[in-house]
Amino acid sequence: MLFCKNYFQCYSYFRVRYIPTLNDDYRLGYSDRQVKDAIRAQISKHAHIRDPRVIDILAHRAEIELEEVKFSATPSHTLYNVLFPENLCPKPTDFLSNTIDDKNLSRFRELCNEWWKEDGVFRLLLSMNQLRIPWIRENVMLHRLKTVSFDSERAPLRGVSILDVGCGGGFLSEALARIGATVTGLDAEEQNIQVARIHQTFDKSIEKNLNYVCGTVEKFLTEGIERFDVLVASEVVEHVNHVPQFVKSCIDIVKPGGLLFFTTINRTFLSWLLGIQVAEKVLSLVPKGVHEWKKFVPPDDLRSLLESNNCKVQMISGMLPNPFTNHWCWTKLQEVNYALYAIKNNP
Repeated sequence: MLFCKNYFQCYSYFRVRYIPTLNDDYRLGYSDRQVKDAIRAQISKHAHIRDPRVIDILAHRAEIELEEVKFSATPSHTLYNVLFPENLCPKPTDFLSNTIDDKNLSRFRELCNEWWKEDGVFRLLLSMNQLRIPWIRENVMLHRLKTVSFDSERAPLRGVSILDVGCGGGFLSEALARIGATVTGLDAEEQNIQVARIHQTFDKSIEKNLNYVCGTVEKFLTEGIERFDVLVASEVVEHVNHVPQFVKSCIDIVKPGGLLFFTTINRTFLSWLLGIQVAEKVLSLVPKGVHEWKKFVPPDDLRSLLESNNCKVQMISGMLPNPFTNHWCWTKLQEVNYALYAIKNNP
């Protein structure tokens, strides 16, 4: 009886997301089918979720999240957790998304007041706009998206809807809005969004075509948000968990025929040396502790993820910063920073 009481108290606290772990550790004998049904039943309790397809998507993501919980779900492993904390998988802050790296997110939270300082830790990211803005602008115009209006040199992207994923303090979102695009800046950290909104008030010209939202791509998809012409995920991929799921969500939220732009860091010895040891620890060009080498993504891997999900990669090119002049240039070298853009094929 004591065992049953303890189990149901535990279940009441952890709810349905921990059923598989509890099922295994306590040998309750539930089948995988029963576990999946329990997850679906829990999701179906939300009054605003009725579409079976949405329920299936959420249930699948919940199952992935459950697998990540591992030993951290059960009280019986408390001592193990204390002795070996490196084996624990952090619980996502957003139930609908397991791509968020909570540790990384907390580090950016600590740096939220640094975003718009000219000599701050994000200065190199701000100066990357020298490459990013012409690159995005020219390629959007090159592909002649149907919604584009080319009647204004000052606002060449007027009529184009852009989702800036992981917008941070708004460096890229503001610049894209100034050339006419209708921009939604999306970030999982609320304090970053607050900083971006405050800075937006300094420029009345982007008041109507720039909107900031705190959330994730996965959550956007479940809310039935209208799809975008263009998605930009600049210096984001290397900070997320479950890159394949993140990339798939990015693709799903773009209209057929739309464009996806990524900039990130390759996983090579040179990227470890220059991107972490030199950039973070020697020259302080980027904040310390925001990068993990094992999470860097080789360009061939990113290309494969896109092309296996009905996209065609149009370009991959290296990017090289000059830390002394705070300028960027294009390069054939892809061993550290690189940029990639792809077009989503029509179904």
